[in-house]
Amino acid sequence: MPSNLPPIHEGESLSFSDLLEARYTSPYEFYRTTYKYTDCGPSVGLHLQHPNGDREWVYCDSLHRLGSFAQMSEAGVEVGGLLVSSIVEGTDAEVPARTLEDVSAFVDAAAFWEAWEALVAAVDADADSIWKDTHGCEDCAAHWNEQPSHRAYEAGDCPVWDECPACSGHGEAV
Repeated sequence: MPSNLPPIHEGESLSFSDLLEARYTSPYEFYRTTYKYTDCGPSVGLHLQHPNGDREWVYCDSLHRLGSFAQMSEAGVEVGGLLVSSIVEGTDAEVPARTLEDVSAFVDAAAFWEAWEALVAAVDADADSIWKDTHGCEDCAAHWNEQPSHRAYEAGDCPVWDECPACSGHGEAV
């Protein structure tokens, strides 16, 4: 765990902005790091609370327009929640969004990061499951067609066969 994480002492609370700024300089950097280091390339959104009371969700590449967390703080813009979701390339499937909306629920920064990482891992696992159900290659389809089945499979419309010699059990982009 990085030593720059701020502690939360009894009676003290931190905002999402404080927690995020401890590791990242900007919302965009937070998103890009999550995207880059997660297999499914998830979407990340921040629920913003403006000083005038307005609220909005800002997602993915649009987070760049917010500038740094320091600039947001100077403008009185707070992060009120986080969202992560994903699509699965080559399908119409979407992984349901998961959110963190109550920073006061966390007793310390480590618990917050553990919860965020668990949300990202759950979205990644769901996306992987959808991929494996739909992205088998031609050899995967041939394998499944040899099994008792109620339908004929085609490449790109069949489950991935974990022992497939052609795709090594990874499937292929559709």
